[in-house]
Amino acid sequence: MRLAILPIILSLLSYVPVFAQSTIVQGEFFVDEYVDFGKGQRIEVSPGETIHVSASISLSSLTPGLHKLYVRFKSSEGVWSHTHSRLLFQPDYSTTPTAVGFEYFFDEYVDVGKGTFVTLVEDSTAYPLSAQDMEPGVHLLYTRTKSSTDVWSLVSKRLFYVPDSTESMNIVRIEYYYTDTLNNSPTERYIFDNFEPAPAIAFNEEGFAANGSALRVGETYLLHVQAFTDAEEATAERTFTFTVPFISLQVDTTNVTCAGDTNGEVTVTASGGSGEFMYSISTDSANYIAKNVFENLAAGDYKAYANDGDTVVSKAFTIQAPPELQLILTGEVTPYSCEDPQGGSFTVVASGGAGTGFKYSLDGTTFQENSTFSGLEADNYTVTVRDANSCIDMLDVEVTFSGNRPETPVIKAETNATTDSLSTEVILLVENVSGSFQWYLDGELIEGATTNQIDLTSAGPYTVLVTNDDDCASAMSEPFQVTSIEDKFDQAVRVYPNPVEEELTIALPKAITASETTQVALYDLQGRELIRRPVRQYSNTTLDTQSLEPGVYLLRVQSREFVLQKKVQKQ
Repeated sequence: MRLAILPIILSLLSYVPVFAQSTIVQGEFFVDEYVDFGKGQRIEVSPGETIHVSASISLSSLTPGLHKLYVRFKSSEGVWSHTHSRLLFQPDYSTTPTAVGFEYFFDEYVDVGKGTFVTLVEDSTAYPLSAQDMEPGVHLLYTRTKSSTDVWSLVSKRLFYVPDSTESMNIVRIEYYYTDTLNNSPTERYIFDNFEPAPAIAFNEEGFAANGSALRVGETYLLHVQAFTDAEEATAERTFTFTVPFISLQVDTTNVTCAGDTNGEVTVTASGGSGEFMYSISTDSANYIAKNVFENLAAGDYKAYANDGDTVVSKAFTIQAPPELQLILTGEVTPYSCEDPQGGSFTVVASGGAGTGFKYSLDGTTFQENSTFSGLEADNYTVTVRDANSCIDMLDVEVTFSGNRPETPVIKAETNATTDSLSTEVILLVENVSGSFQWYLDGELIEGATTNQIDLTSAGPYTVLVTNDDDCASAMSEPFQVTSIEDKFDQAVRVYPNPVEEELTIALPKAITASETTQVALYDLQGRELIRRPVRQYSNTTLDTQSLEPGVYLLRVQSREFVLQKKVQKQ
């Protein structure tokens, strides 16, 4: 006879709570060792607000023995459900174990092997257990099975009723209550139907039952059980000795690092009790998990719960946060002036946070212990303070200018036309301010570039500084980024008339016509060259198109440094 405790493929039929305004899109499972969300083995589901899953999960890699299966599901909003667990047993198929017998005992729990053992008989499925010597009333039957490899199954508990020989009745519910063994004071009466096991008893931090009854952890009570018939007739009362297990609950917290953070953590450790513990920091029993570490907690007051299946204990704890780190300006900001070009300065002061190890920075990278910044030009600055916990706060400070300072120059690009309106060049120009100018390319001074315009000959970031008659310099202009000289030249090339009937004129910037290697050529769309002319220095170039058929052609301007192309329409 095979020991049929649990097959190697576990078939699940489970419900998942509804996520508000979302659907369930994914599930996952893992065995024995807790894993973080999204790290389990995936379970495919058909999305819906409520789902029923019937899935086959392979457990062939598990070692023989008792294991715990965890299952959870994720909504379309990315929110995971509580993790549900279920004990399962993996048989040792290598030895083909068989069930050889079972043991049973009544009312009082006994250790493995201490019950009455019954040997299984081939082809027999029923084993009568005598209740002849038992008192009339409610009793509790415990059974567990033993395999040929000396492995015991989980214990099974069933309530049953032994009637009086004169009774004839139909039991419909069972009620129970507790009395103190010292003063015999009864608790409130509890009711459960269909002979389901009673729920776990919750205890507060003082060790008293949270429902207000007189039960206390570590004390012994009498459990009074009574059955009722459909005619509301009470049976004889059955009494069991009940000791509330003493459970020690230790809570170790890690506070959040900075105000507003959610990196607090708590480790809840329970000892004692009558079974394996599940943990929670919520009053919702569906939140119980095997993992006893809770992470990503904000500052606040919480309660930790431990549940061994029979008893729930709780303990309050607090995740603390340091005071909010604050950075303020002290005193007046010293302005920048032309008489003292590096005279801008200000001082800040930090408070709160870790209270120690304050360091300050203007760029967020280089920090200093001194909270005074000096030698500053007129500008907007962002000061960052960092404390001993690496928490940061920032403050914006403006250093103004004192004196008659020119406006900040603004650069724009233009095409500078000569008097004949035919030859052109690309320039950068400043028009909003007057004075003496100095141009820079990529931060390097350009020798001789001291007017309000500059010929565009190289790519890169251009800036300019203006100085007035009082020898007071403006702020540096915003960089004007030139990414491609060819693009600028292309904007300045003029081809006319286009469409053309007879003669096509090409007007080029001086920077292009100055090159002795520059040539213009006309191609058809098949890439065949039709006309080629060298470009005359500092003048326009013309092409005779009278002999060309109507259509689209490609004009190319080429030198050693660049190639420009434009389309031309021949009428």
